[in-house]
Amino acid sequence: MFRINGDSSHPSGYIMAFVLTPLLVSGMTFMDLGSGVVAQASDDTMTTVPVDPEPEPTAPVTKGGKEGSQETPTPSTPSTPTPEPSAPPTPSPTPTEAPTPTEAPAKEKTKKVDTTAEPQMAAAEITPFLVPAPSATSSVITVSVAGDRTSITSVSGLAGVTLQLYSGGGGGPNPAPRPEPWASCVSDSAGDCSFTIPDTQDASGGNPAGVNRNARFWIKQAGAPTGYFANSTLAAGTTPSSLAYQFRTGNQLLANTTYRSTVNFMIASGSENNASGGIWQNSRNNPSFPQQCGIRVALVVDLSGSVSPYITQMRAAAKGFVDALTGTPSQVALFTFAANAPAPTGRT
Repeated sequence: MFRINGDSSHPSGYIMAFVLTPLLVSGMTFMDLGSGVVAQASDDTMTTVPVDPEPEPTAPVTKGGKEGSQETPTPSTPSTPTPEPSAPPTPSPTPTEAPTPTEAPAKEKTKKVDTTAEPQMAAAEITPFLVPAPSATSSVITVSVAGDRTSITSVSGLAGVTLQLYSGGGGGPNPAPRPEPWASCVSDSAGDCSFTIPDTQDASGGNPAGVNRNARFWIKQAGAPTGYFANSTLAAGTTPSSLAYQFRTGNQLLANTTYRSTVNFMIASGSENNASGGIWQNSRNNPSFPQQCGIRVALVVDLSGSVSPYITQMRAAAKGFVDALTGTPSQVALFTFAANAPAPTGRT
């Protein structure tokens, strides 16, 4: 880490133009977010129990005395005083029973709040859909869509990606996608985006084969979930060349069969320009700079062999980024990655 001091005349908008890092390090923050907002776990409706209005009616014990006085006019006969003592005990239990029903509804309220909260949390959970099964007249094409890398060899599924099927030959897809509803899919939380293609049955009983049997389609992305964006081009292979990010299905499409991007198509090797490993990848939006004077930021610099021809430009870009923060109370950290990183002296 090092601080930058000097002139403060550089505008904050200029800073973002120099973020050339190919990758953000997970866990590195740009600023201290300060104290977070802690959600209240207790519910006001549960703690505030309206028991206070009920004890007030207990004061009417005097009213019970008055009721006894209403029965008192009968004591002209000596036998009547005996029912009088039995009358006072009767009003006394009645006020005691009055507060008890008030406590019972209060407990019912608490249970209602808890039971309603549980289904809301359950509804918020997202479960993956099942990949549809093909039929005697249909086929299924399933594409694996991913977001974040979870290890060297695995990625997490990404929900909300829209893919579409296009007709077209070896030269590429047609300008417009197929208009049928089955030619569009949205990935689920497991990252599965599945097309169910009808009319892929073989000819039988004098009936011709389905119109989509052994048809080949191009797949392109039409939408990305919030926080992500689609990659329009891809440069891969031994001699990288930028190609449109689109893939063609295999040369077979038979009924009662499921075709997967990780097995049957879209699995070019790393030496080819359209290498993908069968995973349809999306990219995260870069975080925006905080609107404040002074930031904490990390530069993650790729020093692998493919970047060697451009190392001079990368150094200049990194220095320009640091110079843009001159005069602000900022901190910049430098990280490198490659087969051997940190890189040898003189490479950083």
